[in-house]
Amino acid sequence: MEKIRSRRLRSSCFWSDRSILVETDLELGPLQIAKVLCNIVESEEPDLILMGKQAIDDDCNQTGQMLAGILGWPQATFISEINLREKEVFLKREIDSGVEELKTTLPCVVTVDLRLNNPRFISLPNIIKAKKKEIKVIDAKELNIDLARKTKIIEINEPEQREKGEIIQDVDELIDCLRKSGVLNK
Repeated sequence: MEKIRSRRLRSSCFWSDRSILVETDLELGPLQIAKVLCNIVESEEPDLILMGKQAIDDDCNQTGQMLAGILGWPQATFISEINLREKEVFLKREIDSGVEELKTTLPCVVTVDLRLNNPRFISLPNIIKAKKKEIKVIDAKELNIDLARKTKIIEINEPEQREKGEIIQDVDELIDCLRKSGVLNK
C-alpha cells in the first residue's frame, strides 16, 4: 500500500485531483484489470481514459484494448500526441513508416507512448497539496465481477545463450570463413 501511495503522490503532483485504489490479493491479468476498470468507468463516467501502452511487468499490451472493447468505445494505441477539440480527439502515433494522424470522438480509450509527456519538476507546495488529496480505496470483492484468470503462466525461462560472435577484419577473411563453413563453394 505504501508503494502505491508513493506512486499516487507523484502522479497527483502532476494532474490528478484524486485517486481510486482497487485492492486485491489476486494476481490479475489484462482482462481482469479491464473488467475492474470498466466497473470504475461506469461509476465515474469519464470522457477520456489515458493508459500506458503496456504493462511493465508482463509486456502484455492488452488492457487498454480490452477495456475499449468491453465499453464499446473507440480506441487509439501507442499515442505520442493528443489534441482535444470539442468532442473530437486528434491523435498522432509513430509507426515504422512515419507519423500516423488519427481522429476519433469522445468518449474513448487512449494508450500512450512515453513521448506523450515530459515530467516536470515537482515543487514542495505541490508535494504538500498532493498528500492531502483523496485516495478512495475499494475492495475488489465489492465490485462483484469475475476476477479469475483464464490463462495461467506455467513457467518463465530465460532465452538460451547464443554462441559468441566472431569479429572478421576484412573481406578476404570473410570469404575464407564462408568457404570453411560450406556456405560458399570454391
